[in-house]
Amino acid sequence: MPTLGTHYELNFLNDSNHRERVTLFRPEMPVIPLKSHPVDFSEKLNIVMPLSGRIDTFVLFLTHFEEILIKMKNRIFLTIVYFGKSMQDLLNVFQPFIAKHRFRSHHIQLVTDRNFSRAYALDMGIKSWKGKQDPIVFLCDVDIIFSQEFVDRCMTYPQKKSRVYYPIVFSLYNPKVLEAYFNQKLTKLSDKLKVSSDYGLWRSFGFGMACIYRSDYLNIGGFDTGIKEWGEEDVLLYKKFAQSKITVIRAPDPNIFHLWHHKHCDQSLSDQHYKSCIKSKTYNEGSHMQLGYLVLKEDINQDRPYKRRLH
Repeated sequence: MPTLGTHYELNFLNDSNHRERVTLFRPEMPVIPLKSHPVDFSEKLNIVMPLSGRIDTFVLFLTHFEEILIKMKNRIFLTIVYFGKSMQDLLNVFQPFIAKHRFRSHHIQLVTDRNFSRAYALDMGIKSWKGKQDPIVFLCDVDIIFSQEFVDRCMTYPQKKSRVYYPIVFSLYNPKVLEAYFNQKLTKLSDKLKVSSDYGLWRSFGFGMACIYRSDYLNIGGFDTGIKEWGEEDVLLYKKFAQSKITVIRAPDPNIFHLWHHKHCDQSLSDQHYKSCIKSKTYNEGSHMQLGYLVLKEDINQDRPYKRRLH
């Protein structure tokens, strides 16, 4: 019913194990304005990043962060929770950046007494805030690239005691798979930052990135820092908000990208979480078409002996 609305036919088994059909109709309605109010864009944004090694990736992060910092210097704070015996390698690349931009709005917390834990790091980074303001916290990983447009949404979508923002990140495929498929080198990062099914996929199964008021995080109970299984802490925090009175804004955001990197799935994980890790790893390698092409490449060439061979 294109001019009237949407017609639904729902078939299911009821409690008596009998089939039942429910017919629903959702009418098309004109847009109804609810309210209009000015947006406070003076809040502080505390970017909290867990880190262990991966200094080269951090340098790449700083390259893109620099553009945002120039525009929003007085409203951006960067908290890094670093795991290792020393943070000298980190300081070697971060101190020149600090000096260049006179960037004092940062804090580095060194963790030496435990293995890397994302939940523990984010929780520590959020709670380490010493300012008087109640900042918006952006839970961020070092392999995340984002633009000014995303920062604008990160700072305007959350509302204290009312809303949090969980963007659906666009996850980029393995560049080696893309180069083999397109038969060309993708040397520049800008060549890969494209929202296209050929270059990546929407990370609808990922809940790691979020923009939340610090007070809302604390009031909801925060991360369960005792969890050691892969990926579970993000989902549980998301569920806490989804099951509360706080509205969760969940939508694809075209201005935040997850860079491909090698993913290690620890064999000590439970079967369920190990399979989940492998599934995530597979999804991020390439599209179904691209992976199929690489597997069948030789067979395809054998079937085309007198035609141009595929590269």
